[in-house]
Amino acid sequence: MSSALSERALPPRAVAAAPRERFLYLDVLRAAALVRVVVYHVLGFAWIPIVFPAMGVMFAVAGSLMARSLDRSGARVIRSRVRRLLPALWGLGAVAVPVMLLQGWTDAPASKLGWGELVWWLVPLHTPPGGGRWGWSFTVMLWYLVTYLWLVLLSPVLLMVYRRWPRLSLAVAIGVPVAVDLGVLTPGGYFTDAMWNVSTYVCCWLLGFAHQDGWLRRLTDRQFFVAATTLAVAGAGVVLWYGLRTGTFDLNHVPVGRSLWSAAFVLVVLRFEPRMAWLRARRWATTAVAAVNRRAVTIYLWHLPGGIVALLVVQRLGLSGATWWVALLAAVGVMTAVAVLVFGWIEDLSAGRPAQLLPWTRRRPAPVCADAVAGQDSPAPVSPAPAGITTTGSPAPVAVAAGNRPWGAPLVLGLVAVLALGLTGVAVASPGPPTASPQRQPQAQETRYISDLPYTAIANGLGPVERDSTNGGDEPEDGAPIEVDGIGYEHGLGVYPFSRIRVARPAECHRFVAVVAAVAPAGNADPARIGFTVWGDDRPLYRSGPMTPRDGGRHVTLELRDVERIELVVTTRRDGGLPATAVWADAQFQC
Repeated sequence: MSSALSERALPPRAVAAAPRERFLYLDVLRAAALVRVVVYHVLGFAWIPIVFPAMGVMFAVAGSLMARSLDRSGARVIRSRVRRLLPALWGLGAVAVPVMLLQGWTDAPASKLGWGELVWWLVPLHTPPGGGRWGWSFTVMLWYLVTYLWLVLLSPVLLMVYRRWPRLSLAVAIGVPVAVDLGVLTPGGYFTDAMWNVSTYVCCWLLGFAHQDGWLRRLTDRQFFVAATTLAVAGAGVVLWYGLRTGTFDLNHVPVGRSLWSAAFVLVVLRFEPRMAWLRARRWATTAVAAVNRRAVTIYLWHLPGGIVALLVVQRLGLSGATWWVALLAAVGVMTAVAVLVFGWIEDLSAGRPAQLLPWTRRRPAPVCADAVAGQDSPAPVSPAPAGITTTGSPAPVAVAAGNRPWGAPLVLGLVAVLALGLTGVAVASPGPPTASPQRQPQAQETRYISDLPYTAIANGLGPVERDSTNGGDEPEDGAPIEVDGIGYEHGLGVYPFSRIRVARPAECHRFVAVVAAVAPAGNADPARIGFTVWGDDRPLYRSGPMTPRDGGRHVTLELRDVERIELVVTTRRDGGLPATAVWADAQFQC
């Protein structure tokens, strides 16, 4: 990356694109990323973040707009960003905290601050606490707000450092997650999680700076090709290596792969700025983009709590297969729309606009330019930086010189598309090889343990699927030995709902056997009920019904003579506190 960004000057005729067109494109990226976040949280398929790494895009767009606002308003923009972020969070907290307390949240957060942790619901420099029934749905997505707030507060320094040493700062930002993963850097302390997330996405934030300053447009084809190809191949390689080793290809469980792949994707989408004339010609489309941007915070904060309510409703309809997924997605959309109507006006007030029930106006909407998570200043023609921050040396955005016929763009777009499709294909249809550990290799006998076979973890709610142990948390191999009804099992899978695992039936085996059981998480005596389902070639073969840890284990035996593959699915009713974890104890094919 040392030669990725060049200060090569362009001819005077290379001028900036019109600001409104420029910001409409950013608004479209932001809206698409937010929709992708909602879809992923509903469907949970591991390939979705590979096709569109939305979080990296949201941070990059926010970084670009932050640099622009710093050039226009100086450090005052920090107060503006915070003012526009916090009221929406307070609205969520005003509902979430009482609901969690009423639903059984009686234990103080496990921290030296104890109940003092509630302060993070006011100023989210750390992920706010949650507990009791439904608590997870209010807090699991707040890491993004925490990361965003830290990056906003650090932006004046980051922008100064970036503009002083652009190539070096980008190289360091890309290298830090790698160094942490390799153990070269070992962050610790109370804010470890926040700093880890900041280090993961700061490269995308800085690429947003580069976009605003026009550096990405000034890259030569060769520089762009080398930079994007290096990041894309490295990111895809890390994801593929991790997925084949652990069985999950979800970027959310591959920190280094997430950082590198997101940076490559961001570099590509921000390098190009289509004029969007086709979108401007369709009023309904620009209205939809503007509406999503005006209610971005509300959509992000409330889509998951609304999704839990939608899940409870759809589960009562008795649907299955694709119909169930479509109904769930539609129900989540309806519940999110209700939340937008009820709470969206908070964003209008925090942005200094009159409160509106509906997030659109009758006149033809202009790009909103709200940040991915907090409203931004409305677009205005690019002007010289205020005197108070002239030391940042903000250059005007620069377009590609006329007459230049780039050759790097088609190659990079094709490469990224091929890598994305390849990773998606591997994640969906081609499970990786079994682990190299000799203790986990299939034995020459009439039993084939699932944990010894290649499988694909399409989704898992917390951390990777664990082989031969319970699911302990976010990290690999952090579970405990599998034990059901006082009996220990050497083989099995430990998962966390929602979980979906696909495995091909060995040709010589015609029966599936397992003991399914719910396991109480540490410190949670009343977890939400979970349910086990075995699908064979897209049709249900077994349903356990709701289960709790008190139910013990249930033996499952299925004949599979006309089945080519099975899927092991665990869902949750979300009617208790945190859901129980699940084990497929002694899961095996019998031959």
